[in-house]
Amino acid sequence: MKNGTPIYDIKPYIAYADCKPDAKSSFADIHKNNELNNFVLPVVVTEGFLQELFDSIFADPKMEVEVNLPEQTITNKATGKSEHFEINAYKKLCLMNGLDDIDFLLSNKNKIEEWENKASK
Repeated sequence: MKNGTPIYDIKPYIAYADCKPDAKSSFADIHKNNELNNFVLPVVVTEGFLQELFDSIFADPKMEVEVNLPEQTITNKATGKSEHFEINAYKKLCLMNGLDDIDFLLSNKNKIEEWENKASK
């Protein structure tokens, strides 16, 4: 976050690079998780939508993009077109509540202690 405003990282979906049947976890997964851990929302969009965003920005550099995390949508406000994006439910909860992993654990301290007490009996 910068001055209370989330930072977004918008990436295109490129079929030849992003759809590999034998793909394994890689730098891209690590990068995405690091972004989420630093309160940056990585949004993956199709190539067509990304091109539309660039075209809209070229036409009007002050155009706006709306990212709706609860609904998991990104909207080009110049055209009204939207796309859905995926995000891990836990990371979504953390982003929406401004929690890092430690804050999340601390917010559930009572539940954890209750479970530990039951498990130790």
